[in-house]
Amino acid sequence: MTYDKEPRAFAGWNRDEYIRLKSSSGGLFTALAEYVLEQSGVVCGCVLNSELKAVHVIAERLEDLDAMRGSKYVQSSKQDAFRKIIGFLKADRKVLFVGTPCECAGLKELVAHSILDSRKRDDENLVTDF
Repeated sequence: MTYDKEPRAFAGWNRDEYIRLKSSSGGLFTALAEYVLEQSGVVCGCVLNSELKAVHVIAERLEDLDAMRGSKYVQSSKQDAFRKIIGFLKADRKVLFVGTPCECAGLKELVAHSILDSRKRDDENLVTDF
């Protein structure tokens, strides 16, 4: 990862008022997640499990997004999420990772230092959101 370039950041909101009302930050997560899933990608986001512990899980279906909506404001267990993300990127699948800014930065560093296909930048398929 190089820091000599201007960072790329985008802002927006979901056009669907119902989604915006169910969301904590304008519903952009849902729009990004739907796009990634339509491209046969995966979404990795934080949910509260049955013990009310925050954990990152992988979603491959629209039905799984609802539990990921809303800000959690707690540190979550990544379990093996980052390892799975590396696997999806190696398989040339798009990945949306949603987490805190430091979690996003850590994942980007891991991807940059992983032994991935040198013919293309593997982080081109990685989108992060916080």
